[in-house]
Amino acid sequence: MRRNELLMNPVLDEQVFKQIGIVVMDSLNSTLPVRITFWKVDNLVNNIGIVSKVDRQMKYLILELLSGEIRIELDCIIAVERYNHD
Repeated sequence: MRRNELLMNPVLDEQVFKQIGIVVMDSLNSTLPVRITFWKVDNLVNNIGIVSKVDRQMKYLILELLSGEIRIELDCIIAVERYNHD
C-alpha cells in the first residue's frame, strides 16, 4: 500500500456519521467538552474543546479551545467523543 492510500480520509458510514452529529450537537447545546479527531495536512490531529458553532451549509464547525478557536471542516472529522477529564 502506498503512503497516499494510507493517508486518505476514510469514508464514514451513515451510522458513524449520525453518532458524530449527536455528540457534536450535545456539545453545542450543553457546552460539554469533546475530543475531535480530524485530518489536517496529511496528519491526524486530536483537539479537546467545546463546539461553539456548526454550519451545515458550509460544512464546518468551530471548536473553542483554551487557546482560542479553530475551524474544522466536517469532511475531515474522523471521530468525536465526549471528554471527561476525571
